[in-house]
Amino acid sequence: MKTLIKVSGDLIANIEVIEKIKELAKSSQITLIHGAGTSISNALDKAGIPYEFKNGIRNTCDEGLKICLDESCKIRTTIEKMLEGYDVEIISPCINNDGKIINSNAEEIFRNIHEDFDEKIIFTISDREKPLIGRIKDIKIIKM
Repeated sequence: MKTLIKVSGDLIANIEVIEKIKELAKSSQITLIHGAGTSISNALDKAGIPYEFKNGIRNTCDEGLKICLDESCKIRTTIEKMLEGYDVEIISPCINNDGKIINSNAEEIFRNIHEDFDEKIIFTISDREKPLIGRIKDIKIIKM
């Protein structure tokens, strides 16, 4: 079975989420897409770099894109360490698997590839709505 999982960047350090992913990885081929929205926004705000959202995509300058990449890489590294020893493919929203910078977000990636998977799971913060993903059928949303 192939399972697509999207995890809010804010939940990466949540041990309960990581344990559920580990359990799923024992019986399913896992592809994990992680978010980084809050940490990216905080880092851009701290650096004083402006950004805006257009159609769900954060738009910023080249320096801001570098910060997006740095934050996304930090989260990816955390995930890799927490899931060490488990066969989980990780997709980061700012870089592809070849390390090239892309300008996307985790929800958009999830929406574009979900049809190739038997099971679809989203771990999100309880008070967040996901309008881009909400239209996908047979999706399990776990609010933490």
